Amino acid sequence: MKSLPDDIEMGKMPPQNVFAQPVSFDRFLETVIAELSKSADLQGHRYSLPSVITALRIAYVSAAKRSPSVFALPITRLVAAEVVSRGWIQTTVSELNDWATNGRFYRIESYGDLSGEYLFPVWQFVGPTPNLIGQILPILARKSSAEIHTFWVCASDELNELAPAELLAGIPFETREHLDSSQSRYLQLPASDRLQKVIDLARV
Repeated sequence: MKSLPDDIEMGKMPPQNVFAQPVSFDRFLETVIAELSKSADLQGHRYSLPSVITALRIAYVSAAKRSPSVFALPITRLVAAEVVSRGWIQTTVSELNDWATNGRFYRIESYGDLSGEYLFPVWQFVGPTPNLIGQILPILARKSSAEIHTFWVCASDELNELAPAELLAGIPFETREHLDSSQSRYLQLPASDRLQKVIDLARV
């Protein structure tokens, strides 16, 4: 089995004010597209809008993996092929699906246009999370995929109103509008302490 990239120094967290205005890729992308659309007709230029969007996605993922604490935790969910092609994890589609089957990552069933597909919440590939989440998922193995996802993304009283995903990653979700000082201190705990708190909650 391939080892996961480990660019993050475990437990090392930035100053509190780094969480003040986390960067959301989707909002940033909307702004860029709006500005590009106003500035020129891209059909006459070397690069088309789809290629610009692809380049931005690649740059964003690269930056988020190098300095995850500067970025908000994404709420995006992608099929395995997109997770791999966008660079969220260095592996094959087949191996990623195997890892999900074996409890190293998790995926959820999709509905609507993607009915029958499985989606991977992207947050689990950010920061130290890829090296930690596999220690918790076996505890949740008896739950449905929907229940597992709910556990990860819903705020918990036991975690000072942070979601387990946020605490495990040490990064707030991009949808979070405010962090108080006590929540920021929780996110700045060493990774081993954050992991233990989530394990304790999963065992309840």
